[in-house]
Amino acid sequence: MSRNSTRLAFFRQSGWMVIAAVVGGALMYAVHKAASRMAKEEYGVFATMLQMLTLMTIPAIGLQTVVMRQTVAATTDPLRRQLSQAVRRLLQGTGLIWLVGLLAVGIWQGRLVESFKASNPATIWLTAAWGLWVFWLPIYVGILQGQQNFLWMGWVSILGGATRLAAIIVFVVWLGMQAAGACLGVLVQVALAGILAGWLTRRVWMSPGEAVAWGDWRKRVIPLTLGPGVITYMMSLDMIVVQYFFPEILTGYYAAAGTIGRALVFLTAPMTQVMFPKVAESLARSEKSNAALLALGATALIGGGAALFCTVLPSLPLRIIYDPSYLRIAWLVPWFAWCMAPLTLGSVLVNNLLARERYRMVGWLVVIALGYAAALIVVCQRQSSPLLAAGSLADGPALVAGLSRDARPAAVHLRSRLSAETARLLSGSHTGRSLPPELEQALLADLNGVISGPCFFEERRFAGVNLSSVLREFIARNQRASAWPAVNRLLLEEVFPAAFKPLNDRFLPVVQTLGLFGLVLVAVSLGFTLRRRPAESATREKALLPTPVPE
Repeated sequence: MSRNSTRLAFFRQSGWMVIAAVVGGALMYAVHKAASRMAKEEYGVFATMLQMLTLMTIPAIGLQTVVMRQTVAATTDPLRRQLSQAVRRLLQGTGLIWLVGLLAVGIWQGRLVESFKASNPATIWLTAAWGLWVFWLPIYVGILQGQQNFLWMGWVSILGGATRLAAIIVFVVWLGMQAAGACLGVLVQVALAGILAGWLTRRVWMSPGEAVAWGDWRKRVIPLTLGPGVITYMMSLDMIVVQYFFPEILTGYYAAAGTIGRALVFLTAPMTQVMFPKVAESLARSEKSNAALLALGATALIGGGAALFCTVLPSLPLRIIYDPSYLRIAWLVPWFAWCMAPLTLGSVLVNNLLARERYRMVGWLVVIALGYAAALIVVCQRQSSPLLAAGSLADGPALVAGLSRDARPAAVHLRSRLSAETARLLSGSHTGRSLPPELEQALLADLNGVISGPCFFEERRFAGVNLSSVLREFIARNQRASAWPAVNRLLLEEVFPAAFKPLNDRFLPVVQTLGLFGLVLVAVSLGFTLRRRPAESATREKALLPTPVPE
């Protein structure tokens, strides 16, 4: 096949996969418009469960890639029979692992409900139920990818998005089932997608089989799981850690910005899906391939364009998907888009190395992922506290003026909560654009006492304060004492909006941590890509599936 025709085939197939990703992604993101009807804290729980779904796919990523490679190599009847036998064993084994996982959920149900701040234990159980299809669907899709059946790969994506949207409209919008209903809708979607993909590949996994030597499989499964798994892990971990550490009243906003940012990864993923089997096939045939270069260029173009769009019009994606109350997080959308961009390029570089069986970089990727997790936990621990600290005041003099002269009942109540020493310092004259350090420390200490105490909201006390409906509704619903400090901090912001830096600003270091480690990942994978290696043998690579062995 000529170089031009190969390039044309790549862009035709990747073009269809991009179309399928855009259509399927649009349907998936329309899900969030329906899901945003939930309370903010419920939406935060649902968004966290979606990232748990993504993390659950990590063990299956290697299986999909290995099955894809084995499907490419299954060019003879014995090899095809071994593939059939191997796929059946994988389906059985992953099903058993899923049952063990269900048992673990039963044992730690209470701890999981508390950690994820779920109001309904069914949310946790429905998420666990996704696991079976999370294991099986990648195996089926790996067969389709190895067959380069991109047509049906695309349709599985599109139909999956349509199914998820329809199910969540029924369970959340019509029946008002909150996060548990949204998780039920996702279960319907992954199950139907798995059934469709299984039916499309039935001739492979239902055919007669032969015994398989599993040594070669194990040798490849570990690096092919860990390599792409690092990308998935870094893309998803932040939402889970944020949900654990940050107050639930805020996590829905972070989830909204993250949903927009993560769209970049899903939008560019088709390039990698098309590239991998082509690079693997060219390696097996000892042929040169420019698929990786084409995928890298297209990914940079699409990802960079999308990030630039989010920078110029950060509020537009939020307006399309969410109600106006989410616009307060629009400032974080450009940060999320640009910090996700390195992961899109890293995904292409990592998968190109894996397709060429250059596995030495996998250990470095694991180190990067572990470093990212440690840094993320430290950052979230430091940033999640609602207490005031040095630098929390946006306008100290405005706070002093409000506490000194504001006649609204809420301001009068806060003035009554100040210590005698703070009141004395407050009565002095203050000039300039900043407060004396002694006064600032005293104010922060007294207001932190207010924040740490019980909720100080009373309807009559907040007469004259333009209290947001989101905060008011959360106060009416909340049953968790641990949520009151964040509520009190937000009430302070509502009383004196110019005085405090918004608590939402604490999310910025979290996103910056992701961007920093994404750049490290790109640098490491690019270094391995450019490193010289021995010339590839001109002979055809040994078949990936071993020859038959006696029973």
